Amino acid sequence: MNNSLFFATFLHSIDRSWRHRKMASVISGYAISEYPKSTFSVRTTASSVASTHSSSCLVTKSRDVVYIKIIEEKAEFVYTISRALITRYSRYFAEEIAASKSDVRVQTKTFVLRDTSVRQFELLVKWLAYQRHRHDDRVEYLSRDIYDWVKLGPLFFWETVDQQEASIDAYILGSRFDIPQLRVDATDRLVKCAETITDHVIYVPAHVQRAYDSTHDHSLLRKCLVDTYSTTRFDRKGNRGDLTEYPKEFLVDVMYRNATVFTAGHENDVVKLDRCDYHGHKSQEGKDRCRLSRIPQ
Repeated sequence: MNNSLFFATFLHSIDRSWRHRKMASVISGYAISEYPKSTFSVRTTASSVASTHSSSCLVTKSRDVVYIKIIEEKAEFVYTISRALITRYSRYFAEEIAASKSDVRVQTKTFVLRDTSVRQFELLVKWLAYQRHRHDDRVEYLSRDIYDWVKLGPLFFWETVDQQEASIDAYILGSRFDIPQLRVDATDRLVKCAETITDHVIYVPAHVQRAYDSTHDHSLLRKCLVDTYSTTRFDRKGNRGDLTEYPKEFLVDVMYRNATVFTAGHENDVVKLDRCDYHGHKSQEGKDRCRLSRIPQ
């Protein structure tokens, strides 16, 4: 190998290593020099086929962390997350962790989540990582692709059917773990999808079923799904088949919603979408504050 080729190869290896460390530092919130080594190991015991995956993410320099274990089929995935970070956004974890601190024997808390998939929990992990960039519009990353991935994550990526599913899952997680801002972000993205997607099939029936199975009658997620569906172009050939697969409750809600078009004062309701209608604001002042802090669309 000649000197110039060797030098080019050497530079490429340095650049690739730096890119990986840069990505890791962006995800964690550390400077590159501060980023702790991430652990991801797989352990299989001789007596069991179950495996354990350990991942350190969103951690701090201190040991004040929370362990969250996801059990999926025969595998266990353990996440290590900053206690301060998750309690800042999740009232559920804040209360559970506060309760555990009353026992002096408990140094760290491990939460076992059996009804949450790894894919769903990764939404929450990336959403937590996104929060430090919420009010930062500067592009300081290596490329636009990395910027989009870090800035937006799977919940805020381009408007696709996958994003619709991610938004539904995010809202369900936001309700389960009492994270109001996550619910707001999820419904905002559903509205954005409804305004952007040109595909006639706006919602996959299985995704709507999951939403209805996980919510109550007056859920703002249900209202958002019904309103966005009602404002989407209907393709007679494509949507007719989907109608037979949607949950009956959803279809009844759509029919009831569209019926208001024929009542006085509601003529334009079917074409109006206001994101704040799905946030649960108590007052106009709350709506105004929300609009000032809204995620860039």
